[in-house]
Amino acid sequence: HGLASVFSITYKSLSSDEQRLFRWIGVFASTIFSMEVLAKIINIDVKQIEVMLDFLVNIAFLSWTEEEGIYSIHPLLLQYAKWILEETGNDSEAAKSHLNYYLTLAEENAKPNLQSHEELELALPEILLAIDNGMRLKEYQLVIDFGHILLSRSDFLFTRGYIEELAKLSKKGILASQFLKDALSEGHFLTYEGQAYRLIGSFELALENFKKSLEISQSHGDEKDQLLSLGNL
Repeated sequence: HGLASVFSITYKSLSSDEQRLFRWIGVFASTIFSMEVLAKIINIDVKQIEVMLDFLVNIAFLSWTEEEGIYSIHPLLLQYAKWILEETGNDSEAAKSHLNYYLTLAEENAKPNLQSHEELELALPEILLAIDNGMRLKEYQLVIDFGHILLSRSDFLFTRGYIEELAKLSKKGILASQFLKDALSEGHFLTYEGQAYRLIGSFELALENFKKSLEISQSHGDEKDQLLSLGNL
């Protein structure tokens, strides 16, 4: 609370545009962020944003990094930005914009090549936050879309060994599918979760998932999914 009071004095001295910009930095998972990404999420011209970000550096709210257009924020200031974003009621709007940006990024990089995998790896903390926000905002279809992109169209999580993240995304995909009564998507995510269980050696849980997935694909006459489920069994 003491530091928040100190931050508050400086924050209140900012213009309304500068205050909004600082609040929206709280949408990020990471303490390092790109000026261009922030400009797209907040929907402000990059040149206008750069002037304000540099001013925030001058008052010690941000720092420059060695890379042009990339800024850093102290973890305590990031937490303060998140807090005032929520207090001002802008958190849902910011989270939705962040979610849409990173869904597009994931879609654009759902390719089996090194460059796409590196883009996804750099963005992974933000992608995981975006998926969490999707569940919190009840944007279940967007969570399902994220799941299909990262688990079906891309092999990034599998090839880079992000098995825990794979399992968590599969679980969220299952829940989102259940909320929307999308049984076929639920079956897909059960299969992916089963594959994650198998990779960590939880063979009984994997088998249980594959059986559930097979039941769903059989009840919906999805021959392709039936073959996949039988192959996993």
